[in-house]
Amino acid sequence: MTKFRIKEFKITKFNSRRYLGVNLTKLEDHILIYGEHKSGKSTTLDALSYAIFGIKGSSRPINNLADTYVKLSNDELELTLDRKAGNNHKLAIKNLKDGNIETITEMESINNKLKEIFDYPSEDCLEFKARLLHQDQESSLKKYDSRKLLKMISFYTSLNSKNEETEKLKNAIKKRTEEREYFFVEKKDLESSLKEKRNVIYSSKNYIEHLKQLVSSHDDGSIKQVFDVKKVDAGLWKEINDLQRKNISLRQELDKAYISKLELEKFHEASLINLIKEIISVLICPVCGKKANLSKVASQYNKKRCPYCGDESYDKELYDNISHRIQYSNDELPKLNERIQQMEGELNKNYELLHNLKSKLNDLALILNPEIVRSIESFKSFEDVKFKTFIEEQRLQLKKFRNEFNKTEMDIKESNNQIKNKDDEIAKITTEIKSLESKRSILEKELEEKGIKTFLERINLYYGRLMGYKSQPIVLENGKLFFKTSFKNYEEIDDISTSKEIGESEKKCIDASLLFTFIDLDNEYNSSLIDFVILDDPADGLYDDLNLRKDAHNKTNLLNLIKEKCKTNDTQFLILTADRSYNDILELPTVSVKFNKDLFGFDVQ
Repeated sequence: MTKFRIKEFKITKFNSRRYLGVNLTKLEDHILIYGEHKSGKSTTLDALSYAIFGIKGSSRPINNLADTYVKLSNDELELTLDRKAGNNHKLAIKNLKDGNIETITEMESINNKLKEIFDYPSEDCLEFKARLLHQDQESSLKKYDSRKLLKMISFYTSLNSKNEETEKLKNAIKKRTEEREYFFVEKKDLESSLKEKRNVIYSSKNYIEHLKQLVSSHDDGSIKQVFDVKKVDAGLWKEINDLQRKNISLRQELDKAYISKLELEKFHEASLINLIKEIISVLICPVCGKKANLSKVASQYNKKRCPYCGDESYDKELYDNISHRIQYSNDELPKLNERIQQMEGELNKNYELLHNLKSKLNDLALILNPEIVRSIESFKSFEDVKFKTFIEEQRLQLKKFRNEFNKTEMDIKESNNQIKNKDDEIAKITTEIKSLESKRSILEKELEEKGIKTFLERINLYYGRLMGYKSQPIVLENGKLFFKTSFKNYEEIDDISTSKEIGESEKKCIDASLLFTFIDLDNEYNSSLIDFVILDDPADGLYDDLNLRKDAHNKTNLLNLIKEKCKTNDTQFLILTADRSYNDILELPTVSVKFNKDLFGFDVQ
């Protein structure tokens, strides 16, 4: 099947009441369309784009002023497209061999059918828009980010499937990386919970041992010796009791201090970004039910936007609160550690004193137990009925604490298993990510070696022909085009995707070079079934400076290139211009745009 060219078109109205439309215009091959300045040439280009591809083909929003018609054909099919505003669209497909006509009126069905006929891979019409040269203050490259430019290069070098595969790999890497982010957060939550459980074990273990010794010393009667100390030597007993009372109080303060320490450690010298991730990881959108995208948190923070939804009007309250908590933790944790050290030092000192007292009492170890000393202080003697009742209560308490202790130990074991599972999942995902990145790297290298190399050779060829001795080498890095000029001791690099760093003539010549490059690549690789380009005043802003060498006469070079392409019939050229000198070089069939009746009804007297 040969490629499609435009046979005729008509634009009754489009976008603005000031635009008067274009009467029916028929084409054989190439055509030069004259229209005075401000007559709507740029609008005509956009209207033709809309006529062919609908809303997604237009670069401007479509209002209720649209009424377009275009006919395209190749050796097998004739396509007639009538598009009005809203959903009033019609596509007639005539089979030139048997005369059968298929008519489609539903807009989405029309677009899908055209995508199939023209062999375009996506519905954004990006590949088609690369065949339009707008008269624009911005460079065409300004409209193409790195992803779009690589997408077009891969399409026109028949590497589109590899580029799509690369995109799929990128998305897979992004998805797996996001999953890994959540595993890291979940692992940290488990580790934080594990610390709390270990703190419970640490604080309750001694208490359980003390209760156990209290009950067993009652059962075997050895606790009577402590009652005897209390009865025989009141001064010594007071010293023991005071020390153990202090120890109980210190132990309670230490337990509270360790809980506070755990809380401070969550923020101490922590990464603000990681803490934000932990906080928003539990949030779920109430509308779509999706989790927050943790991989975007760092980017949202750098832009000072909401970490969850990306709203740029966010007041940064969460960032400020977390930063304050981090700073508070960094200030307070050293103080708390010093206080804990002091309390533990005081405890050790008290136990040394108790050990000295123990040696005076024939190594009576029971006085080292604060629960025994505190219990005996509350009762008169071993035979006290209330003491026996108290022991039974402690026996039940011991059983309860043992059960809780055992449950906590099992929870710790389970937490360790969960953490290990998270580590295994993280390791597994990391391996998968490395494998995906390796595959992506291979594909990108292939794209670069085949598609990008061919693209750069071609665009440099055309830019050199247009700019002559003033041309600079064009390179592509990270999806963006640059001028890269090597001097003796350094390299000068200019970002040509921004109009601020390049002149008007350079911008125009780069835009034209892109267009010629895509024409060549399309013909070489037979990428699509579109065989026309539409140019809006392509040489506008280009001049032949007679003070420069002839090879740097930009306007003449451009028109000669177009003439060459028209003679070799590489593609169909539709050129809109107000400059009647174009045809001194082009020698193309011409037509003056015949506008519809003046809407304002001015009469010439």
